[in-house]
Amino acid sequence: MRIAIAFTIAAIVFSSFGTFLLLAPSVSAPSSVKDATGDAMPVQIYYTNIEPTVQGYHDIVGASVKRLNAKELLLTVEVAGDPNQNLPYETVYIWVIDYPTIIGSQRYTIIVPHFPPELGLQVTGWHASIFNNNANSYVTPMYNIGAMSENKVEINIDPKLIGSPAFFWWQIYVMVGVDTATHNPPDFLMDYAPENPIMLVPFT
Repeated sequence: MRIAIAFTIAAIVFSSFGTFLLLAPSVSAPSSVKDATGDAMPVQIYYTNIEPTVQGYHDIVGASVKRLNAKELLLTVEVAGDPNQNLPYETVYIWVIDYPTIIGSQRYTIIVPHFPPELGLQVTGWHASIFNNNANSYVTPMYNIGAMSENKVEINIDPKLIGSPAFFWWQIYVMVGVDTATHNPPDFLMDYAPENPIMLVPFT
């Protein structure tokens, strides 16, 4: 199943944060960034003769992670087009979360793919899953979620599913798979934000 992308993303796209993960401020606030419009472009990860055309929903214009309450995190990416109009390939929105623990850094990947009917898969529409990179296992299996708004991809998660960290660093990536039916990993990185991970700081 296509959800195996988490393994490849962890190995290819993301790097370790090192010792700067050891410090955090002591106040609570949402974390958000803006990103340039029109900077999305297909960066090939795996060889293929197919190159996707950049669409507005590949282009990140803003992103945020916010604690709604003790049991809810809201992860949002604003894009320059309607993500529900995704055709003809899989587009996947990926939040990478890192935080320190007493035995080293911990990483989770929140994966939100959209499978258009044109792919001919058994699954279509919006789905989500959470992957524990350190344990090399899924915290949740892939599950169906509803349609997105016209210019946002959002997901709510329980902080317990990512280990209930007091604070963490995050980035958002947009990737495309042009051969989902036969090739698990994503083929192209389209856009990401911010340039360097930023922090969602703890509750006081």
